Amino acid sequence: MKKTRVVLLIVFLFIDVFIAFYMIPNYVKASTQTVDVVQFTKDIPANTQVTDSMITYAKVNKINADYFIKDKKDVIGKFTKTNIYKNTFAVPGLLMDTKQNDESYMYGLKPDTFAFAVKTDIAGVTGGVLKPGDIVNVVIFLPSQKNGQDTALSPKNLQGIKVLDVRTNNATSTQTQQETKPGEISTQNNIPSIVVLDVTPDQYVELYKYQNVGNISFAIRSRNANIQDQYSMQDYSTNQNQAQQPAPQQNH
Repeated sequence: MKKTRVVLLIVFLFIDVFIAFYMIPNYVKASTQTVDVVQFTKDIPANTQVTDSMITYAKVNKINADYFIKDKKDVIGKFTKTNIYKNTFAVPGLLMDTKQNDESYMYGLKPDTFAFAVKTDIAGVTGGVLKPGDIVNVVIFLPSQKNGQDTALSPKNLQGIKVLDVRTNNATSTQTQQETKPGEISTQNNIPSIVVLDVTPDQYVELYKYQNVGNISFAIRSRNANIQDQYSMQDYSTNQNQAQQPAPQQNH
């Protein structure tokens, strides 16, 4: 028994010496050392590309540095997965390589409205300037049937419609395409040609009917908020009726 106790005492003594003269000094040394890691200098919304002006280097304790990104090159050009707040340290889980399509509008639809996509020649009709948030009047071209005449119309219930998104032939949002570096876009399959609209059931049924028998185009209203408020559907209808009335004849 005595021999066993002596062995145990020696073992415990060795452990104490190891902790006192190796582990504790190394821990103290590590706890006083600092490492440069990447830190965000401002609040950044989700799905935003990180630039050099948004980040800096900050010193942190070496013990806590393993999970943080230490080189700006590993952050610049990436996109934020979620909202990032000022003074947050950069970690891989907060970043992604490519921008996600912004489809947040799908969560903002009213209970009685829906997102409905319409194909059209945006580049040819609106010069490629149509973008999400625009207010448009739908213009429909109906080709003649046999010996009839071609017809163009803008139905009253298809006026004052909000554009939710503009997409290319391959269904990529033009907002995402703008972030792509020059030379990475194939123009053949990336021409704006799909418009996602915020519409009611009556409107999307009518749009579906017209796009299968004719061509749909858009007239874009002013982006000035004050003008948009004043330019109601009723005002537009009144203006159209006045424009279609024959001019009064003057007495000579």
